[in-house]
Amino acid sequence: MGAATQSSRWWEHMHSELAADQRVLDALGSGGVVVNVARGPNVDEAELVRALAEGRLAGAGLDVFEGEPDVPAELLAMDNVVLTPHRAAFTPESIADLDRLVAGNLEAFFAGAPLVTPVVVSD
Repeated sequence: MGAATQSSRWWEHMHSELAADQRVLDALGSGGVVVNVARGPNVDEAELVRALAEGRLAGAGLDVFEGEPDVPAELLAMDNVVLTPHRAAFTPESIADLDRLVAGNLEAFFAGAPLVTPVVVSD
């Protein structure tokens, strides 16, 4: 991750563990932009606020936050931050895909066929 971060001005992460700490944010540099649409805890939010305020990052696009639904006042006040209400995944295309998936599962269920996306519940 280090080499890729140092050669890029954008950082996108779509997993659920802390990944963007001070080291990663500093590696992006003053022209870097953080985009987080996965989980709030992926980014050290306090460090992100400091990096943006100090000019160590150019900006951020955030759809998720550490303490959802609360958004830090510092982020709300920044002109170099774009915030969305945890809806980045809900595009017309993704909703149509979900509709097709539900319909496919229902058709398979009533036909006695294997489900497209079975859910296994264990004790």
